[in-house]
Parts: sequence; structure tokens; C-alpha cells
Amino acid sequence: NSSYANEKGEKMWRRTSEVTLDEFCGCGKRTIMVTSWTDNNPGRRYATCKGNKNGRVS
Repeated sequence: NSSYANEKGEKMWRRTSEVTLDEFCGCGKRTIMVTSWTDNNPGRRYATCKGNKNGRVS
């Protein structure tokens, strides 16, 4: 598992597995499933690309 931290060092999400989806981000990369660990969305799963740091599919 890996994690992304914001500038305050708070963990925002982590990859629970390398589940590659059959859809692409606007940047052309394949999307993966990640899990949010923010206070507002703990445990929420969503798709993003490996290069995306803002947690959205472009």
C-alpha cells in the first residue's frame, strides 16, 4: 500500500491494490481504484490515475 500526504502531512488516500480499470483518465493513463481516508470520506473508493495527486479523474 502507498499513501499520499497533503502539505500538512495528513494521509489523504492509499492504494489498497493495483486494480487497473478499463477506463482512461483525460491525461491518457489508465485509472486505478484508491480509497480515501479523509475525515469527510473515510473508506470511500474512487478511480484516479497513477499520476494524479488531486484524487480525480481528469
